[in-house]
Amino acid sequence: MLTGTGVPVPRRSVALSAALVSIILIAAAFPMQFRAQRRDSLGRADAVVAQALRCRNGAILLATDSATLNDSLLSVAVDLTGEATPLDVRALGPRAMYDLPISGDFQMLAQADAVVFQDDVIFPKFSNTRVKDYKRYIDQQKEYAPTQVWSDVTVYTRHCSR
Repeated sequence: MLTGTGVPVPRRSVALSAALVSIILIAAAFPMQFRAQRRDSLGRADAVVAQALRCRNGAILLATDSATLNDSLLSVAVDLTGEATPLDVRALGPRAMYDLPISGDFQMLAQADAVVFQDDVIFPKFSNTRVKDYKRYIDQQKEYAPTQVWSDVTVYTRHCSR
């Protein structure tokens, strides 16, 4: 093989370079195996946002935190809806993580139009330490009605007729 300078390149070098490029491309394709999980994550977030829009809920509060449903995914889902209805997405996970007073969490729960729980979330533990307290609080509030919007996601909405 000839390079642009007219100096021949040994076939072995070309073969090694081609093999290296192939390995890099295979390694780059490896994350694609998790594409279905990402699709489910966006599906969960879309289902939550659809429920909030249907019920005309303006304030969505995420009581659980996970890689498959978090405030970032919900914010992306809100942005992608293209709806003019403003939705305020907040999460309690960071408050638990920074050990802020739980009384502030209960105040946020009382003000939320929709509270979202992902069932059986235990990871990451540091941002889900208060989930049982949040669930107990919501169960005591009679104005919230639960709706399962995904196989493992329940939205407790206020002021929504099914």
